[in-house]
Amino acid sequence: MAEAEYLLGMVEHRPRRCPCDVETLAAGVLWSSCSIGMTILNHAGVTRTKAPLAVVVLQMLFSVIGATVASGSSLISQFKRGTTLWACTVPILFSMMLATSMVAFEKVSVGAFVVVRNLGPVVTFAVEVSVHRSNGVSCSAKSLLSCAAIALGVYIYASNDIHYNSAGLALIVVNLVIAVAERMLQRHLLAVNKVDVTKNGLVILNNAVGAALISGFVVSYDFYQFERLYNACSDIDDGFNTTTVVFLSCVAGIGLAYSGVWLQARVLATSFMVVGSSTKMAVVLWGIIMENDSKSPEAIAGAVLSVVGALVYGVKCSVCNVRRYARQEDAHTPEQELQEQKI
Repeated sequence: MAEAEYLLGMVEHRPRRCPCDVETLAAGVLWSSCSIGMTILNHAGVTRTKAPLAVVVLQMLFSVIGATVASGSSLISQFKRGTTLWACTVPILFSMMLATSMVAFEKVSVGAFVVVRNLGPVVTFAVEVSVHRSNGVSCSAKSLLSCAAIALGVYIYASNDIHYNSAGLALIVVNLVIAVAERMLQRHLLAVNKVDVTKNGLVILNNAVGAALISGFVVSYDFYQFERLYNACSDIDDGFNTTTVVFLSCVAGIGLAYSGVWLQARVLATSFMVVGSSTKMAVVLWGIIMENDSKSPEAIAGAVLSVVGALVYGVKCSVCNVRRYARQEDAHTPEQELQEQKI
């Protein structure tokens, strides 16, 4: 938490908790598990229903219902300072991120989607170094090499992807840019502006506003998506399996919504993206084994290189954080603290 506040100009606030505590670890594990499960389930759901946006709307409605039930008697009172600002900004990017990812699943393999999205840390790394350089944030040779490894790995994988689709690749890139903007905006509002809304409230805002936006788009441009979803789930031969996949994706979506807000409040935007990138090798392996994704040595090497690059970068950041917080009891001046902000 403090790491992000230093980078965002809040040098005066210095929590005593190390960012590598049990709560942060639990948030990272839960978010990673939900993210991996939802990636696989979303790809299966889109393939079965041919209704990507309708599935997204259903997942969002499930999240709203879950958060509403969890809110209990504080449903109204939990929306305090910053509610309007959040509702008018984050849900727009949030809904665009989910919509573009689901549409991309119609055109690319699950492995390609995951590997290209590994570029997330590279983008957030560049933005954070550029924007927060005045606060003493800079880059090291190890950080640059790690990011270069991620980018090279993505290029190698894409060059050897047997399911390569230029339109799908473009959609993933657009999705990546939106995802980076959404993560950094959330991080800014949670760490700097300090919106006074509970986790349940943020989940409700993200998904209720997002569902309304996507539903409006579907009704205007492709109303039959809802019909295709209904027909797929009610099919006599395979309707039960399809319904199960869609339902499980909704459950994973609720977990992802909660753990995402939880983890986002505790780590940098770059670290958030690294957590996701570092745990996606399981999805790549699933695609190779279960969905006939690229099995060539070059493609596998590219996928591994991109994940290892993210892991090396993440480990380096974690080590720096632990060392900095171990010295937190010392009487450091703000200038001395900022000198340690080497990414």
